[in-house]
Amino acid sequence: MIAGRKALDSHGFRWRGIEFVLATEDIRELTTWQLKPDFHSLVVHLDGTLATFESEVENGPVKIGPPRIGEIWIVPAAATYAAKARGAAVRYAEMRLPPDAMSRLTGQAVSIEEIPPLLGIRDELIIACMRRLADLSERTDDVSTMFGEHLVAALCHHVFATYSAGGEALEIGDASAISPAMAALLREYIQDRLNKRIRLEELASLTGMAPKPFLKAFRRAFGTTPGQYVIDKRVENARALLADTSLTITEIALMTGFSHHAHLTRTFSGRLGTPPSRYRHLLRS
Repeated sequence: MIAGRKALDSHGFRWRGIEFVLATEDIRELTTWQLKPDFHSLVVHLDGTLATFESEVENGPVKIGPPRIGEIWIVPAAATYAAKARGAAVRYAEMRLPPDAMSRLTGQAVSIEEIPPLLGIRDELIIACMRRLADLSERTDDVSTMFGEHLVAALCHHVFATYSAGGEALEIGDASAISPAMAALLREYIQDRLNKRIRLEELASLTGMAPKPFLKAFRRAFGTTPGQYVIDKRVENARALLADTSLTITEIALMTGFSHHAHLTRTFSGRLGTPPSRYRHLLRS
């Protein structure tokens, strides 16, 4: 139950008993959330400023102070949870996982041990999946629906494998393989950060793998190493900017993740056999 709620927008979808909800709420007046769900509730704060905030689970953790964007709340089934907040408009995503979610997804009897309450944690994989699901929840085409279902399954597996009491023993499918949904998430994550430094550990954490098995899994899924894949995408973006804009080579280098003009020129020439300036001249001649 949510007391004093003023919903500005709320929509989502349901699949195999798992619900995803994207909501925007007006909390200019003091708003109280009270939950004792029969499902595990996974909530990510996506946007909005809170002046005051306090949340707690009965006989469990307490979180005081406004949540930061990307912070996550996990409220286990049957746990009594309460929160008070005041601010402006807030936007959040919630996934509701029935305790037997993995059994429903796999068609097998999968025993899941207790999940503890966690308030205000960070988990890059959860954040990335929930943001992508928020985008997909606003589309109705078959491809988006199918992709959303794959992400829900991957996220469900990650939550139970990582946070349930017996998570280390939970093995469903090939844990060393990158699924099509995870591969799509990695492509999008890399594309959005091509102008920044992308570390191997950062990518591995998205999949829940350690760097060494992630390297092997990435090579199997993409046919190359993460480092070479990132370079190829940076060169690809540079080619598009050379063709479609009048930006200088230095500007393009910085926009596509290269440290300077010479760095782009050296890499571009090695990949395509001609420097960026010559490539642009050939396109326009």
